[in-house]
Amino acid sequence: FVSVPNSDANRMDSQAVLDLSLSKRFSLGDWGDFNILLQALNVTNENATTYYDSNILPPGSDYYSTDWVYPRRLTVRLKLSF
Repeated sequence: FVSVPNSDANRMDSQAVLDLSLSKRFSLGDWGDFNILLQALNVTNENATTYYDSNILPPGSDYYSTDWVYPRRLTVRLKLSF
């Protein structure tokens, strides 16, 4: 059994992801409520790796990234409550 000590070289990059959300409710009287929700996800546009293909590499090989933080995006949600 051979164990290799963990080092910063084996760690993934740090992530600073900022998500913002804004919502507004409108009363429709007896009909109920109407909500508009805006979400800005990953405002800082962080693209850090979240997964490597393998943690076991032959000597001289590099890590191969297979999954990243999703890019910046804006979502709009509509909700009708009655």
